[in-house]
Amino acid sequence: MFTQPTARPAPRPAPPAPKSATPWYVTVPSLSLRDCADLTCSQVGVLGRNEAVLRLRQDGEWVEVRVVKTGKTGWVAGRFLVNRPVAVRRPGGPAPAPPAPDGAVNEEFME
Repeated sequence: MFTQPTARPAPRPAPPAPKSATPWYVTVPSLSLRDCADLTCSQVGVLGRNEAVLRLRQDGEWVEVRVVKTGKTGWVAGRFLVNRPVAVRRPGGPAPAPPAPDGAVNEEFME
């Protein structure tokens, strides 16, 4: 008896960002944007420090984002996102304070 091959379900499309979405910001100099929520997934882009993204959904420690500048979507490790731009160390200046666990940043070091 012949059986039809089972088709794999297509990946779900990224949900639209809420109209009132607040941007989140990358805290590290370079962050891989991946096509799924795993380190083994293909890298589809690289985000830089303070690059703005919109959070679309979360899967464990991974967050699906839409890059504000390009509209590209992908997955990043959520621990590298905060809800305000991070301070950048100026040459010869003091090191900026690390972001608080809730994503707040000490405004003393904001540019």
